[in-house]
Amino acid sequence: MTASLFSKSAKKEMPWIHSMIVLFSSFFLLFLSSSPAYGLEQSSATVSTSGGSRTIQYIQFHPTEDLELRPVLAQNKVGQTESLASMAQRTGAVAAINGTFFNAYDARDLQPMGALMIDGVLQHFRGGPTAVGMPTDQRLLFGPTDSIKILGGINGSRNWPNNWYAWFMNHEPTSHGEIVLFTPSFRSKTLSFTGFTFVVVDGGTVTSIRKDSATIPDQGFVIAYGPAPQNQEQINKFKVGDQVESYIEFPSSLESLRHLMSAGPKLVSRGAVDVNFEREGIRDPKLTTYGGLRSFIGTRSDGTIVIGTMPNVTIRQLAEGLVNLGLQEAMNLDGGASSGLYYQGRYVTTPGRNLSNSLVVVPRKRVPIVEVNGREIVVPGGAPFIEDGTTMVPVRGIFEALGATLHWDGPTNSVIAKRYDREIRLPVGQRTAFMNGVAQDVPKAPVNRNGRVYIPLRFVSEALDAHVHWDPQRYGAIITSTVKSGQIHYEKAMQLLQQGQEDLALIELEQATMIDPTLSDAWMALGDLYNKKRDYRKAMEAFGQVSDNRAFIPLGWAAYSSGAFDEAIAAFTKAVAVPEHRVAGHYGLGVTYRHFQVQAYDQSAVHLRQVIELAPQSTQAQEARRMLAQ
Repeated sequence: MTASLFSKSAKKEMPWIHSMIVLFSSFFLLFLSSSPAYGLEQSSATVSTSGGSRTIQYIQFHPTEDLELRPVLAQNKVGQTESLASMAQRTGAVAAINGTFFNAYDARDLQPMGALMIDGVLQHFRGGPTAVGMPTDQRLLFGPTDSIKILGGINGSRNWPNNWYAWFMNHEPTSHGEIVLFTPSFRSKTLSFTGFTFVVVDGGTVTSIRKDSATIPDQGFVIAYGPAPQNQEQINKFKVGDQVESYIEFPSSLESLRHLMSAGPKLVSRGAVDVNFEREGIRDPKLTTYGGLRSFIGTRSDGTIVIGTMPNVTIRQLAEGLVNLGLQEAMNLDGGASSGLYYQGRYVTTPGRNLSNSLVVVPRKRVPIVEVNGREIVVPGGAPFIEDGTTMVPVRGIFEALGATLHWDGPTNSVIAKRYDREIRLPVGQRTAFMNGVAQDVPKAPVNRNGRVYIPLRFVSEALDAHVHWDPQRYGAIITSTVKSGQIHYEKAMQLLQQGQEDLALIELEQATMIDPTLSDAWMALGDLYNKKRDYRKAMEAFGQVSDNRAFIPLGWAAYSSGAFDEAIAAFTKAVAVPEHRVAGHYGLGVTYRHFQVQAYDQSAVHLRQVIELAPQSTQAQEARRMLAQ
C-alpha cells in the first residue's frame, strides 16, 4: 500500500500542481530519451572549406567511456552485404558508420578493398593504404598498411627454407601470380580457381595438396597458389602431414591492436591537412578529383573519437573541414551511396545501399586483460576469460612474453613450454601438469575452445618465476616477470652462434627482442642473421629497431638486396652524416644510384668520387675507381 502525496480534496483545490507534475514528468522523460548514452554525443557543425561552407554530421565519445569501437562484417562473412541498421542492431550498437570500400557493382564480388581485423584476427587483407587501429584502450592509431605481412612457418620453424607467405587474405585472386590465404571467414567454404594449387591445413596439419578446388576446413585455412612458375618453389615446401602455422606481422605503428580497418586516404595529421594521393597510390578520380558524400573517422587532441559524414566535398575539402572541426588525426572511409551514420536506433545519414562492413560503437564488454612487464598481451581471436575463479588465457603469446619457447605435442595432446633448464608440459583436459617430468596439480585443466588452447594463467606464470596480481580497477592480471630483460636470451644466442647453431640462435634473439624491444645488440644480431638467410625484409625491420647509428649501413644493404632502393638511399644518406660511417655511406649511395633499376649515374659518380677522396687506399676506393672507369 502506498500513500498519496495529496488527498482527493487537495487535488481538487490545487489542480495546477497536478498539471505541473505531469508536465515536469513529461519533460523529464523526454530528457532521458534524448540524453546521450555512455557519454556519446551526436551533433552537427557548419565548417568552411575551399568549396564553401558545409555541414558535418558527427558522433563522438571519449575512449574512457564504457564503449568500444569495432569493425563488423556483413553477415559475419567476407563478401556479403547487409544494411548498416541491421549490423548495428544485431551487435547492440548505440552508433555506427559505414566502413571500408567494397565492390558494390558486382553481386558476384562484393568483397572489401581494405584490411579488416576483429578481436586480433585478420579477416581480410587487400587494398586500403591507410589503417585505423583500435587497441584495448580505444586510443586510435593511424598508420600505413604496406608493411602488414601474412607469413607462416612449417614444422615449428619460421625461418628459411621453412617460411612461407601470402599476398592477400580472403580475397578472390585476380591474377595467376597471386598467393591468397583463405580462412573460415570467407563467404564460401568451397574454393574453385582453375590452375591454382591449394594447400589445405586443418587443425595445424597439411591434410591435402590439390589442384583447381578445395574446401576451407572449419578449424584451419587454405593457401591458394596461382599457376605462375615463380610460385612453384613455395608449393614444393609443403607435404601432407606437415605442421603449418600462419601469423601476421604488423608495423610498429599498428602493434598490439584488438581491431583494425584500412581505407584511405589519410586526411589529417597533427592537426593539418595531410592528403597525398601519390604517397598512397590512389588514382581513382572519384577520390582524387570528384566531389560527393564522404565518411570519416578521426580523433581530437584529447583522444576523443569522432565519426561522421560531410556532403558534396572533394577529399581535400573534407580534410579542410575536419581541421576546422578541430580534429588532430583523420582518415577517409568509403563514401557516396555507402556513406551512412546511425545513432540510437535511427539514421542520421541514410546510406543508399547495403554494405560489406561497418564500424559500430557498442557497450564495452568486461573482458579481462593480461599485462606482462607493462605490455598488454593481445592474442589473435583469443580473449582471456574467468571460469570458476581461474583466469584462463590463450597459450600463444603468454609463454613467449615470459621468455619461454612453445610447441605442440600432438601424440600426447599437450602444450610444452621451455625456458632454460625448465620444461612445463600441460596436457589438454587434465588437472595434472608436469614440471621437468614431476607431476603437479593445476587449478583448472587446459581447454580447447574454438581451436585455441587456454591455460590457467597464475599456475603457468608462477611456474616461470613470474609474480601475478589482480588489478580490480583495470579488470586484469598484471604479471611481473623475474626475467629482468632479454639480455639472458641475447647472451644465449651469442653462445649458440659460436657453436654454429644459427636456427636456435635466431629463436633466442627473437625472444630477446620481444621481451626487451629496446635491446639494440639483439636487433643488430637478428638483422645480421636474417641477412645471412637472405630474408632481407626481416633484416630491414630488425635493423630499423636499432636505436643508434650503427645500423645505417647494414640497413642500407638489406634494403638494396631486397630491391627497396628508396629505403637504401635513405639509410646510406643517414650514414654519410656520421663521421665513422661516411665512406661506407658514400660507397653505398654510389652503388645504389648505379643500379639498373635506378640509373642515376651522375649522382653515383659524385658519391664514388667522395669515397676516393676520403679513403684513397681503401678497398672501397678501388671498387669506386673500377666502376667510374666502366
